[in-house]
Amino acid sequence: MIDCALYLRADYALGVVDAGMRRLAAVSRFEREESERRQELVRDELTDGVADRARAKGIVQARDITVNASGFSEGMPESRLRWVPLAGGLPGPTLQLAIKTHLGTRYPDLAWSMSQLTGDVDDPRVIAEEYDGVDKYAPTDGERPGAAINRQAKRDEALRLAHVDIRHRFARDLDSPRALFELMASRLPPAIAAAARPRPGLMTRNW
Repeated sequence: MIDCALYLRADYALGVVDAGMRRLAAVSRFEREESERRQELVRDELTDGVADRARAKGIVQARDITVNASGFSEGMPESRLRWVPLAGGLPGPTLQLAIKTHLGTRYPDLAWSMSQLTGDVDDPRVIAEEYDGVDKYAPTDGERPGAAINRQAKRDEALRLAHVDIRHRFARDLDSPRALFELMASRLPPAIAAAARPRPGLMTRNW
C-alpha cells in the first residue's frame, strides 16, 4: 500500500490504498463506529510506514493519500470520484452517509452535509455525488428492460424528499477531472468553493 501511495498516479493510488484500508480494517457501512476505530489503527501504521520512507520520491503524495484514504470507498471508480474534490481542495466528503428515506436507509457514495459546511445545525440539506458504472442499469435475471432505471429513479426521488441533492457521474466524467471539479464546487456554498486550494500531493498531469 505504501509503495502504491508513493508511485502510482494519485487517483489510482487513492483507490488502491482505500481498498487495502477496507480489507485490513474490515470496514462496513453498517458498523460505522467500529469500522472507523479499526481504520484509524491501520492509518497509524501506514503513517509510520510512510514516515520511514521520508526521502522517497513521491513522499508528498503518499502523505496526502494516507491522510485521505478511506475503507468506506467501495471500489476504484468511487475512489477516483472522491479524488476529484480532494485534489481540488474541497472539504472531504463523507462516504456512505446513512440517509433515512421512506424506502429505507440509503447510502450515497459521497456526501456533504450542509449543516457541517455552514455550521447551521438546522439545515437538513445534503449534497451527494454517485458513480454509475456500465452495469448499474442492466436488468437482473427475470427483470424487464428498464426495471433497474426505474428502481434508481425511485431511489433518487426518495433521497430528494430527504433533502438530498444527488448527481450521477460516469466514467467519461473522470476523464476530465478539472471540469468535474468545477461542477462539484458549484454545488457547494460559494464561500466553501472560493476557499478551495489544490492539494499538491494529489494533483496529476491530467488535471
